[in-house]
Amino acid sequence: MALGWLLCIGPMVALADSEDLLDQRLDAAERLNASSHWRSGRAVLESIEPDLARASPEQRNAYDLSLARNLALSGASAAGLELIDQVLDRNPRIEIRLRALWLATNLAMSERSHHRAFNYAQEGLALIPRVDDPATRAGILGVAGLLYAEAGEFEQGIEMIQRGVDAAMEAPPDPQESTRCIAASRLAKAMRLGSDWQGAMDAAERALVHCREESNGHFIASLESEIGEILLQQGRLDEAEPWLERARQRQQDIGHRGGLLLTRLRLAELALGHDRDSDAEAWVDGIVDFFREARDWERKARAHRVLADIEEHRGNYEEAVEQLRRSSVALERFHARERTRRVAFLEARFDRDRQRRELALLEEQARASRLEQSSTDQQASLRLAVQSGGSLLIAALAWMLFRTTRQRRHFRALSRSDSLTGLLDHTAFFDTADEALQHSMQKRQGFVLVIADIDHFKRINDSHGHLAGDRVLRRISGLLRDLFPTPALLGRIGGEEFAIALQDCTTEQARSMIQAFQNRVRLAHSEDRAFRVTMSFGLAEFDGLESLEQLRRRTDAALYRAKQTGRDRLVVAE
Repeated sequence: MALGWLLCIGPMVALADSEDLLDQRLDAAERLNASSHWRSGRAVLESIEPDLARASPEQRNAYDLSLARNLALSGASAAGLELIDQVLDRNPRIEIRLRALWLATNLAMSERSHHRAFNYAQEGLALIPRVDDPATRAGILGVAGLLYAEAGEFEQGIEMIQRGVDAAMEAPPDPQESTRCIAASRLAKAMRLGSDWQGAMDAAERALVHCREESNGHFIASLESEIGEILLQQGRLDEAEPWLERARQRQQDIGHRGGLLLTRLRLAELALGHDRDSDAEAWVDGIVDFFREARDWERKARAHRVLADIEEHRGNYEEAVEQLRRSSVALERFHARERTRRVAFLEARFDRDRQRRELALLEEQARASRLEQSSTDQQASLRLAVQSGGSLLIAALAWMLFRTTRQRRHFRALSRSDSLTGLLDHTAFFDTADEALQHSMQKRQGFVLVIADIDHFKRINDSHGHLAGDRVLRRISGLLRDLFPTPALLGRIGGEEFAIALQDCTTEQARSMIQAFQNRVRLAHSEDRAFRVTMSFGLAEFDGLESLEQLRRRTDAALYRAKQTGRDRLVVAE
């Protein structure tokens, strides 16, 4: 009998031991994600993968969220978001769902996917009253508050983050989750975004204490770099340098590439402040391409300004001007991205208002039904009055919903269109072009990208004024619409830079269309006939394998050759 009992419980004990061991390995992976090179955490996660078939649903969710975090640390935030969406589709228990939502918000922010970020954040904030765990509440409050601060809602964002910090202090220090460290770090960043330098410095120093206590190497390095940035912005260069150097060394050791390159940018700006041009050039080497691929336009603009200063000090004024032009284009793209973020925030707020109004409408309909039911024994006049009043209220609510929907469409249109020309702005153009390229790949159709630049546009502005320049931009956009009707995609992607995406098109067909457009452009004069407008064009056809970003690089290179070889011409990419 005893033997039979042992035979029965033996497998259960082994299973429990196996589950405990898997939990321990998952905890180890999370600790490494927080404190070490991302490859260390990845190695543990890869060792767990063969055992996932025996994992419980809870363990599978924990594994996927840990892997999503690790992918983000390695620079693959988009892949991490896909994993988190799979977790959310499984409808996990509420604490896991909330943790998944704050991680998804964070990764969507990294991907500059503002609408997704606000959607994740709104769902997470709605779940807070149903969750007791302070660490989980702190996570979603912190990331949502930072999202609001980045959208320009500094007061609301900082208030939300402070609530997250208060919740984090209710939880004990935890090296695995780093709850206190992360919450306090977000407060420092939000205050810096609001240009509260002293508040940001105080918050960063407090956060550093928590991050050291919780042994989070990634956030320690990020805060050291953040403190260096604050000191740099205040002109305290000598104080900033040791902070930035410590951050650079730590980020290099743990393999945090994005953080490392940002710190190098800050070190380059510091070196320029000390007139150490050779050091600045070494620090800035290679970071422009990274920020471009990451679509981090503000930091790309800063990198170009560093390069412009270096070239100016060398006496290479033409190259300095070119670097300043690129900085200006990147900064314009940054502001377009900020407008998109702001509109995403407004849309999210309108969605909440619409949902409240829909709920009020449903409640009023239910109330009207109850009143109608209870009034069957009352006089017909009373019933009519109740129904009329209810109908008027329902009609009023329906009108409010209609106005909200119309306003939302208006904000969405504003976020996608360039205000001067009415063409797609930079973000909307490349997002739409990427979708069109995917469609062309599925249909096995040709796809051509054209980028065009108005020659010597600065001279037009300088000699004839910005109003004349604006008239030229509007006229060019009108000609584009005339010669490239739908389904061609048209965008103004920079100051005087335009882009065209042509589906089901070959290089020769596109060349013929561009040449016809060039002839029209050459005839375009200002209203007082004072100057002639010409444009340079770069053209590249999709090779069947490359991404839109790679296609764009080839097109940009062709445009650059067109301008270097005399302007007013079309160059086809090799």
